[in-house]
Amino acid sequence: MPGETPPLVGRLDVIAQTPEGRAYLANVLLYGLQGPFKTQGYSYNYSMPGFAAQLSDHDIAEVLNWLIERGSTKPAPQITDAEIAAARSHPGTPISSFKLRTTLDQTHPIP
Repeated sequence: MPGETPPLVGRLDVIAQTPEGRAYLANVLLYGLQGPFKTQGYSYNYSMPGFAAQLSDHDIAEVLNWLIERGSTKPAPQITDAEIAAARSHPGTPISSFKLRTTLDQTHPIP
């Protein structure tokens, strides 16, 4: 919903094109996301819980890859279980995911 929940399809495939983007997506699913940002002309002050305690590395990779495959990038980038495990080895928080997003957006603008 514009202004309430940021769109995923059509964005995650673009974000996942770089190793830094895939690391960011892994962190968001593992640890959540909290903070204000703007995308596609809408402002969000977003808060999402993480799923590190509920989902395995494989399950998180599968969820992300399912969303990534719905974008227009073909072939769609893939996130591996190993990338999720690497992100999991560095515990984070919703705020640390937001900081990662801010850094990523400076080098690889997030759509």
